Amino acid sequence: MARKKKAEEESLRKAPPETLKEPQDEENAKVDDKTEKPQRFGEAKYGGRVGVIDADTVNDAMTILEKYREAKVPLEERIKEDQDYFRVRYADFRKKRSGGYEQPETTSAWLFNSVVNKHADAMDNIPTSVILPREESDQKAAESLSKIVPLILDKCSFESKYSKNWYDKLVTGGAIYKVFWDNTMVNGLGDINVQCTDALNLYWTPGIEDIQDADNLFHVEYVKKKSIIQQYPFMKDRLGESGVWAQAEYNSEVQNREHSDEQIVVDWWYKKMEGTRTVVHLCKFCCGEVLWASENTDEYKERGYFDHGHYPFVFDPMFPIKGSPYGFGYVDIMRSPQYVIDKLDANITKNATMTAKPRWFKKKNCNVDIEQFADWDCDFVDVDGGQLDDTNIKQIQMNYLPTFVATHWENKINELKETSGNRDFSQGSTSQGVTAASAIAALQEAGSKLSRDMIKSSYRAYKDIVILVVELVRQFYTEDRYFRIEGDNSETEYIKFNNSSIAPQPQEYFNGYGMEIGERTPEFDFNVIAQKMSPFQRESQNQLAIQLFQMGVFNPQMADQVLPFLEMMQFEGVEQIRKKVSENAKMYQQLMQLAQLATQMAQQLDGAAVLAGQAGGYTQQILAILGQGDPGAMPSMGSVSEAPTLDGLPATESTVTAKARQRAAESTTPK
Repeated sequence: MARKKKAEEESLRKAPPETLKEPQDEENAKVDDKTEKPQRFGEAKYGGRVGVIDADTVNDAMTILEKYREAKVPLEERIKEDQDYFRVRYADFRKKRSGGYEQPETTSAWLFNSVVNKHADAMDNIPTSVILPREESDQKAAESLSKIVPLILDKCSFESKYSKNWYDKLVTGGAIYKVFWDNTMVNGLGDINVQCTDALNLYWTPGIEDIQDADNLFHVEYVKKKSIIQQYPFMKDRLGESGVWAQAEYNSEVQNREHSDEQIVVDWWYKKMEGTRTVVHLCKFCCGEVLWASENTDEYKERGYFDHGHYPFVFDPMFPIKGSPYGFGYVDIMRSPQYVIDKLDANITKNATMTAKPRWFKKKNCNVDIEQFADWDCDFVDVDGGQLDDTNIKQIQMNYLPTFVATHWENKINELKETSGNRDFSQGSTSQGVTAASAIAALQEAGSKLSRDMIKSSYRAYKDIVILVVELVRQFYTEDRYFRIEGDNSETEYIKFNNSSIAPQPQEYFNGYGMEIGERTPEFDFNVIAQKMSPFQRESQNQLAIQLFQMGVFNPQMADQVLPFLEMMQFEGVEQIRKKVSENAKMYQQLMQLAQLATQMAQQLDGAAVLAGQAGGYTQQILAILGQGDPGAMPSMGSVSEAPTLDGLPATESTVTAKARQRAAESTTPK
């Protein structure tokens, strides 16, 4: 119970401001009477309400926010239109022709197909991280972080958020992650959380390209009024008085969405210099009232809200734009050809509909029974005397569209595929006459350069996410946390971890005059690799392993030849194979030395047994054991072109096919 109480107190002390609910002592919130401004309701009772950040400061921040909102209007309009195009809803907003025949509006999914195929490439290569120490003394901490960081991300469902943000990246041109400390997790103990952030809810300094260069950063969202009152009771009579505007929203399936029971809450992030350090602060306000400000608390006033000094947002743009941290996506470059494709398709469909349904000219005094004529089930049509010719009723002749219209329609489809890099070979299809495995693989590799490039850009953003996670572990993991690690050999490992091994540590150093006590903060390098591989890539990896085995790479007798061979090869896992071959070679040498020593000792025992008149045979026993366990007695595994062995291993495919398979497998894997 004492430990639980201590953990709760520590959690409350380090809790993020948005989850602080317990009021502080009124005496601790008072300021000097000479400098104190007239207090508003709740300032003295709730911590973080009174201090250098007051109502006047919030009003100044609102002025800055309004400027940012005006500058961001073009981006918001483009983002909303991109979403409409991705959902194939843009035809709903086209203007219908007035009068006459109503043009049939058709929408095709060429754009949608291109986006979802690129999303599939990204999900086949979900990243993970390997954390490496910069000093030998930090080796153990780096190994522990490499194991627990993926578990921390898995706990906050990072894969689903990675998938969601990839759609935003492809469609609107960017993805935004928020990496922060969530005090509501783990039953109030708190943990690291990663969330998707909508670009419509974030406002930054116009003209910057790196979000960390922003002077101010505002995150706004609608919050239920009852939730605000529950967390901040002093806001009960203040909601709705000021600070209300219409937040930009998507064209949703919900009509007439109302926000009468909601209020906009603003998270204002900004940076300041404290000596030589850059610190980041947070002010949370609503309706002109300060809910909480880090500069109004003793704990965060000088050190900042986060020790790492960065905004907790990571941007992952698709194609960069000068003067903006956001980018533009594939929908922006495919909108024009997609619109032309649908316009031509509408005209072709209209012509086909009109041509398929015959129409007729008829005189008003025509002697033909029109009802019978229009009834296709009527075998006979009555004529009331007179001559029957084309002057009474005549078919309207419809002209077919010229062939160049359909040709142009097909050319626009090919243009969309080319500009988006979503050609047939990228999806596994082949054109007539292309059947060779090597040719197909080469075309797949050439067509997937764009996928590799965009996936690698997301790996850079993932690296920034991991860095922020490690820094939050360094700051907030003061209590022991327990993790279960599933090993490669189906072994389960339970580890205990806290920030003691990565927090700033006392260290002596020479200042020029003598020894002085300072601090050393362990630093790490981050390597991002693919966590998952596509089924085709796994098959290629398995084929490579079979080839290496059949070539005798794992035979310790061939280690001297194999190691230089592996030094020239590059594939995933080659370092582990080199290490294993070296270890096996060393064990083999030790085994041979022990075998020689055992044989000599057995011969001496046999000689002593003969002199004593006893039965020996120790040498024969040793030789029999060595004959069974000697790696040199193993049969040769042959070359890669041999038939299946008696062990049941399948014969590998031809060299050309194997290379084609390998190249195709690597077509979408970032290097």
